[in-house]
Amino acid sequence: MNRGSSRGGAFPDRTRAETDAVVALTEGVVRERLTRREPFTAIDVSNALKARSYPVRHREVAEVVRALWESGLMGLFDYRRALIPVAADGGAKAAQAYLYLHDEDSEDDYDARDQAAAPPVAPDRARSLDDVVAAGVPLSPFAARARDLLRGAGASSAAARQQRARSSVRSDGALPVSRRHVARLGWREGDTLALTWDAAANCLVARVAVGGDATEVSVRVWGGLRVRIARTKLGRLAAGRTNADFGPQDADEAAGVLRLVPGVP
Repeated sequence: MNRGSSRGGAFPDRTRAETDAVVALTEGVVRERLTRREPFTAIDVSNALKARSYPVRHREVAEVVRALWESGLMGLFDYRRALIPVAADGGAKAAQAYLYLHDEDSEDDYDARDQAAAPPVAPDRARSLDDVVAAGVPLSPFAARARDLLRGAGASSAAARQQRARSSVRSDGALPVSRRHVARLGWREGDTLALTWDAAANCLVARVAVGGDATEVSVRVWGGLRVRIARTKLGRLAAGRTNADFGPQDADEAAGVLRLVPGVP
């Protein structure tokens, strides 16, 4: 093999051409899900590629999916991620996995939590990875960014890699609020929302600001019912937590508040 025959980086046992192929193929399946506004986990992506006879490993695909998240690709489609419980080892062991889903969708709608990783593709059925990315054709900007992130991760410790994977939900570090919840609570464009930390319930609380709330940390409801809580405001209110630490969002219509609960200890 002439093109990209040297090894190293994120997948030391892969050539550069093979690594680019795994990244490009993973991006393709992820974009399909994003375009169709479907929730997915990394195992959905790796199983889809194996079903197309590509000889990928779930571990590799999972790393690429996380890198694509960090690249900012999914934020363009108003996607967020949340840790959900899943079954591993044929249901014998409980585990957690990141679910990637649209801002307005609920984790409860995802029901493929007990699927197993598909077996490796047999060598006599496997499609070649060598010609997935044509010579001289660059990866997309997001795929290239993901590949660069993977190369950095491959040279660091496992602890540092995990920290980077949780670094942000969006490229700007903001925490998005589900527009479905904003609509349910009757919040309108232009409303100012007061943010407080409920230590007893261990959650961030948002409600329409009134009266003395003006001195509290606040955010606006923007056009299209978009609400984003900036990284700096999260740090001030939530004891240094980042947006990646937050999971469930609970709209209490009776009280007129939204509770944002950390999903990662």
